[in-house]
Formats: sequence, C-alpha cells, structure tokens
Amino acid sequence: ISSSKKSNSSSSKASSVNSVISSSSSSENSSSSSSSKPPAPPFTYTLIDNEIHIVKGNENLSGAINIPNTIDGYPVTQILQYAFSENTKITSVTIPENIKTIEEYAFANCKNLAVVNFSEGLNFIGVYAFSGCNIKTLTLPDSIVTIRDFAFSQCKNLTSVILPNNLETIRMGLFDDCANLSKITLPEKVTFIENMSFEELRKPTAVVYVYYPGSEADREKIEWEGHWDELVYATWYYEIER
Repeated sequence: ISSSKKSNSSSSKASSVNSVISSSSSSENSSSSSSSKPPAPPFTYTLIDNEIHIVKGNENLSGAINIPNTIDGYPVTQILQYAFSENTKITSVTIPENIKTIEEYAFANCKNLAVVNFSEGLNFIGVYAFSGCNIKTLTLPDSIVTIRDFAFSQCKNLTSVILPNNLETIRMGLFDDCANLSKITLPEKVTFIENMSFEELRKPTAVVYVYYPGSEADREKIEWEGHWDELVYATWYYEIER
C-alpha cells in the first residue's frame, strides 16, 4: 500500500495518498491466491496543513473498522463528506481522539452500522452524518459543541442517547424518525431545541424517559422552536448526575 513521506514542501500543499485502516474482515478485492496486483487500499486521504483528512473509504470495507489516530506521524483530524456513506457491510466504527470533524453524510445509510465508539476530542458532526444507520445506543462525548441538522435521523433502532453536556442547541430533525427512542439524557447547557428533533415522540402513547441535570425550573427556560414541546408526554427526571 502506497503512502506519502514527510516533505519539506509547504504545509498548505495537499497530496492524495493511501493508508491502512484496521478492519475485522478483509476487502473483497483481496484474494487468497497469489496475485501481482496489491489489494485495493482501505481508504484515500489528503494531507493538508500537516493534518490527515479521510476522503473516501473502499466500498468493500466490512465488519468493524478502526480509524487510525495518526498516519506517518500526522494526526487524522477529519472524515470528509460521504467518506463511508452507503456502505452496508460496516457493522461498527471506532473514532479516535484526534478526529475533530465528521462532515455531512460521512456514514449516511450505512444500514448495518450498529456501534459507533466516539472519543473525547470530537467537536463537530455534520448534517445527516449518521442518518439511516442501525445504531442502538449512542453516547456522545462532551467535547462536541455542534451537531448539525438530521445527523442521527432515521436511526429506527435507536433506543438510548446521551447528548454531550456542552451542547447548547439541538438542531432540526436531529432524531427525526427515531420512533424507538425511549431514553434521552439532555445536556445541562441546552437552551434551544429546534423543530422535528424528537417529533416522533410527541404522542400520548410514547414511553419516553428524559434525564436532565437541571431543575424543573431550568426546564421551563428551554426554548422550543415554535413553542412546541416535543417531549411534553415524556417522563422527566431532574437534577440527574451525568
């Protein structure tokens, strides 16, 4: 597998290269018989300002994958838009601490992706980044300050979520069409919740438990877009230690 060596050229230069990603199963392009052609690389990436950005995963990646924290001594800091989207063979992914940004649609419609292990250090998750995945439970690190619209929408098997404590705004449609969501731990700092964030849960028959570090009086200060409390039928527990 080819890779780039450190260069004395300007750090603003971007170079397309390939690297190694850990996977629990081999690429389908690999063959047990000897071949003159090397297997397709697990993903392509660019080196920009001494940071690695993952561009595109090999469509044959499958099973559990581990994004490397560094490549050739450079930190891996971003997973770019559509990098692993539509891959139905990935079942779990581990995001290391150097990753700061996961861009839009990065893992969208990875329909068998059931487990995502996040690390402290992640700051930003883009629109529809994990929409349409098979995630069951979700624990997001407190380092995250922005999660964009519909990032976890259509995760139909999602049952439990712990949101990062530093999140102040829950964006539009964040958990839209997640009808099985029943346990929600809200951030202490949340002040504004946009439309359609929990729309599927606004019905008298919903069995939903909300765990909130603030008081009941603090809850009253949370502003809902359009003044439409989508968790009005949930059972709330207050002053919960996270």
